[in-house]
Amino acid sequence: PPFAQVFARYVVAALIAVGFALWNKETLKPKNIRDALILVVIAVFGYGLSNVMYTMAILNTTITNALFLFFTFSIMTPVLGVLVLKEKFTRHLGIALIIASMGIYLMFRPQFGDEHLLGMGFALLAAFLTALYYIGRRMVKSISASLVMVYSTVFGAFGVGFISFVMERGFWTARPAELLLP
Repeated sequence: PPFAQVFARYVVAALIAVGFALWNKETLKPKNIRDALILVVIAVFGYGLSNVMYTMAILNTTITNALFLFFTFSIMTPVLGVLVLKEKFTRHLGIALIIASMGIYLMFRPQFGDEHLLGMGFALLAAFLTALYYIGRRMVKSISASLVMVYSTVFGAFGVGFISFVMERGFWTARPAELLLP
């Protein structure tokens, strides 16, 4: 099950991240409630759900399409920076937006109505959520990278675990022997 696989990766990553932070004697508590809320939101949505959507994109379209559309997050992030962080809109950003928009148009137009459309939608959603992660990370720039890593992996695991439990209940309620049978 795809969500359970992502969840298992996140549990391992969370254990390593917490171990690393504790090894370095890092405090695991953010400085204020605002930072804690931003960390939880970007962990669940920008870290956890983005990987779930990316996995769904790969399962529902070609890897080439999924990768191309996912990496539009590098264009979405500066746009969100303009909208959320009130950063300056530059000529280079405008040119990049035009080029990325043309690429997305060429990718969607020939295949509109194709079975790959759902996967491409998942890839774009994953890209948007990844851009959201980077913008949220900028909003809490006073927090150390290791604390962001701890929150991202721990709360990402909780979010993905919840989705996995809801969407793949049969996997979680099956007896171990049933999982091994075809």
